[in-house]
Amino acid sequence: MATTAKARIAAGLGIVAGTVALAACSKPAPDVTVQSGSTSVVVKPSTYCFDPDKCKKHGIDVPSISSGYDDKVLVDVPRKVLGHGWAINVVDLDNKTSLGNSSAITDSHSYRVAANLNNGKPFIVQVVQLDGNKTDGSIWSFIVTVDPNKS
Repeated sequence: MATTAKARIAAGLGIVAGTVALAACSKPAPDVTVQSGSTSVVVKPSTYCFDPDKCKKHGIDVPSISSGYDDKVLVDVPRKVLGHGWAINVVDLDNKTSLGNSSAITDSHSYRVAANLNNGKPFIVQVVQLDGNKTDGSIWSFIVTVDPNKS
């Protein structure tokens, strides 16, 4: 009986140790914060690359934020993303045409996007992490909608 109890304890400790080891290996992907007026939205990456060979796909949750026509939407990235460099791509929601993009951002953790960029129609903003001057595959996306009642 004592041998069985010791075997169960050893097996239980093995499971706990394995779980702790797996938890230590799984790194959290950084989130991007978007703000318009007093509204703030956390954007999780659809794909995040911890290094060029280890990209992890996450769910496709594309949040949206509402803004006044003449307002700007503030995009704020954490230091981890700033350290790699990042850029903004803006795409029309209906026909997927580019509405503009930023150059590489390496000296600031925030960037402002004009809400009236698509003449009052919704559009998608993509935040991409860079590796040199090209994207490393990490992407955060959100939709900007314009509320004519907001100023």
